Amino acid sequence: MITGGEPLDQDPEEVAFDINLVKEIFEPGIPRMPVLVYTGYEWSDSLKEHPIVRLAEYLKVGPYRKEIPPGRYASGNQRLIRLVSLK
Repeated sequence: MITGGEPLDQDPEEVAFDINLVKEIFEPGIPRMPVLVYTGYEWSDSLKEHPIVRLAEYLKVGPYRKEIPPGRYASGNQRLIRLVSLK
């Protein structure tokens, strides 16, 4: 799970390094460990090409908005997108 700050505004090479390090440590015990990225950005076709999004299997999009009642996620405007089919 990649969260904290805005992951898509971080250096993609550093995030890729971190993802690979975590997979190297944990994946032997968790085969095919999926990567989930939380972002406050809204889903758009341009996000598909973002280097960090290309490393992920799942993307939770949309800013947290306290005034929007919870839906399935923290606020009703957020969505979980399965990216596996995009790869």
